[in-house]
Amino acid sequence: MARRRRWDLDAFTVVTLNLLADRASWPARAPLVLSELRRLAPDVVTLQEVDVRLANAHELADGLDGYAVVTGHRPGWRAHFDAVAILSRLPIAGHAVLDLGSQWRAALGVDVLVGDGVVRVVSTHLIWSPRDGGRQRQAERLLAWLPPDVPAVMCGDFNATPGYASIRRLVASLPSAHAVVHGAEPAWTYPTPLALPGWTGSTSRTLLLRAAGLWTARRPTPWRGTLDYILVDRRLTVSSCALCFDHPDPGDPRLWASDHLGLVARVQVPPVSSPRRPR
Repeated sequence: MARRRRWDLDAFTVVTLNLLADRASWPARAPLVLSELRRLAPDVVTLQEVDVRLANAHELADGLDGYAVVTGHRPGWRAHFDAVAILSRLPIAGHAVLDLGSQWRAALGVDVLVGDGVVRVVSTHLIWSPRDGGRQRQAERLLAWLPPDVPAVMCGDFNATPGYASIRRLVASLPSAHAVVHGAEPAWTYPTPLALPGWTGSTSRTLLLRAAGLWTARRPTPWRGTLDYILVDRRLTVSSCALCFDHPDPGDPRLWASDHLGLVARVQVPPVSSPRRPR
């Protein structure tokens, strides 16, 4: 293989997925997550609702090849139950965890080495609330936390559709990869038709969102919306972005990898130095 020249753009692929912290359904869903990750072969994977007791981020890394795992535990008592995490097969220069201050939410930033430079990749999960004020404060905290001299890719479940002020604030600083490539966000990323056994927090949230959609739109259709994003620093270039984890198990239309769809993006990173091409 020819050695890549220093003046060429370097690129990496990043995937984001909310895994859904539902222990009962994980054994059935795990093969779907692994199968899609093997198909996509991303360089970096950002995960939300990682089950700490199951250690399912490590389970996924063990089922893949060559990924390191960094976990960002939520503050307080939630640290024993779920977390955000990042899997990377790129070299890692360091990492940091940010307490987002509401609903025991956290963000994990991992500095990965790409070509000649460093990129801060963030996995985060903002608060769920019909009011946007708390998310706006978390958005401001996230943006202030990013190192100014390192370009960032921020991924996760932001628990707000594109019209919310918190999302408008974030994309004003870090444009959405899907919107950059396609001119708009996907039609929806949540909820999938995943059938969960019993009652879970996620199921309750789904019912509330669907009820809100029925009430506000006054139409007999289930609520769906875009809550998941890959946000990319303007110093970087997005060459592609698409939905993933967007199909059920071939043998069971009610079995999906998660209650969320995922996103995958290809990001190009300009080299730190650009020597003149030889004549």
